[in-house]
Amino acid sequence: ENSPAEKKGIQIGDIFSALDDRPTLTMSLIETHLYLKDREKNLLRIRILRGSKTEEITIKRTLLFKEPFSYTLKENTGGLLKIHHLYPPCVSKIKEKIIPRLKIQKKALILDLRNCHEGDIEEARKLINLFMKAREIGYFAQKNGTRQILSCPQNPELEKLRLIIWTNQATIGAAEIVAGVLKEFKEAKIVGLTTPGLVAKQSYIPLENGDGILLTSGIFYLKSEKTLWKKGVEPDIKITEKNPNLTSYLKRSLSY
Repeated sequence: ENSPAEKKGIQIGDIFSALDDRPTLTMSLIETHLYLKDREKNLLRIRILRGSKTEEITIKRTLLFKEPFSYTLKENTGGLLKIHHLYPPCVSKIKEKIIPRLKIQKKALILDLRNCHEGDIEEARKLINLFMKAREIGYFAQKNGTRQILSCPQNPELEKLRLIIWTNQATIGAAEIVAGVLKEFKEAKIVGLTTPGLVAKQSYIPLENGDGILLTSGIFYLKSEKTLWKKGVEPDIKITEKNPNLTSYLKRSLSY
């Protein structure tokens, strides 16, 4: 929201056919993501397929968020905590700046994970541990049959706080773990759209020529044995509007 892409009319679900004349058919999702984040080029030309038409849009790259999260008060809620990305020091800053304000809330907190497509597993685990405690919240199944267990052993500071979680098609990876675990353990209500199910552990292997190989070494399962890989997190309350905005999500959340 409020990004250069949104201001140019680009929407979630748009099909990119080329980036700076480079066809996206030859690019993996990881390559596309890295290309979009290239800091050496200020401008980016995007070719978009919309029905039978092709449109070309030029946007300016910019840093969207100075902080990994934002918190705003919303009427009839415990506030809106929006996670922009799940990299350190996201959770430590939440503990420092936001938790004292959340502890006094009586109404449900909205945890906004829409468009949160970046982050690491450990930061996701720490965020979950703010709301619940469990010896095992899920695991990564390795190809050799072993399991890497994820646990939340610390006493949660916000255990009694009710949760409503917002998701969309750009709630990816670490954010999907947060949504899936809190839905299963804490019965958090999910409002929005089904997430894409891209929840996997990946390892980067650098090569001598400067290239690298990104390997998927494990896929995530909830403690109930349900996998999120390629299935995603299903909403309890589905947003059916074509281009839902914050008002749409708030209305459905407050009507629950």
